[in-house]
Amino acid sequence: MIEEIINAVSSLLERKGMAVAAIDGKSGCGKTTLAKKLEDILSADIIHMDDFFIPIKERKAENFTVAGNFLDKKRFLSEVVSQINLPSFEYSVFDCRSQCIKEKKLIKSRIRIVEGVYALNPEFRHAYNLKYILKSDVGKRLERIEKRTSPQIFEQYISLYIPLEDMYFSAFDFSDCLVIEN
Repeated sequence: MIEEIINAVSSLLERKGMAVAAIDGKSGCGKTTLAKKLEDILSADIIHMDDFFIPIKERKAENFTVAGNFLDKKRFLSEVVSQINLPSFEYSVFDCRSQCIKEKKLIKSRIRIVEGVYALNPEFRHAYNLKYILKSDVGKRLERIEKRTSPQIFEQYISLYIPLEDMYFSAFDFSDCLVIEN
């Protein structure tokens, strides 16, 4: 799995001088873990979709009924998608724990990897050279989520986030993406 991605990135770097990849998949599939490994091996810049969540106090009722509506799509498009091929840029990072926005500057790499649920939303897909969907057995996913969250947050995944993710993956065509079993 990881070798395929490394080879694809290397090939793109040779041909285009830059590689921009997206790793999408349902919660608990291992997207962040894979991105971290690629960051370490390739010295890639990682952009997390979680950095673009809408703060809880700003969410509206429709955020809970439409897949992908927890994301500030406008901000992601203007701060990342529009600049992703520049040598360096800054974007605002949302911290889920503090519910605050911070700044982060990407400066080190010609390799950019966007990881997280909703990364391959059709509104963003044109920005990526490489597109991956990570899939995992539901039991394995739930086990991973339960390990990293409190019982209260785990229940939110079961009752809210996972159904919205299922809706997202049913609503859009991902046939142009490489599927990786994890």
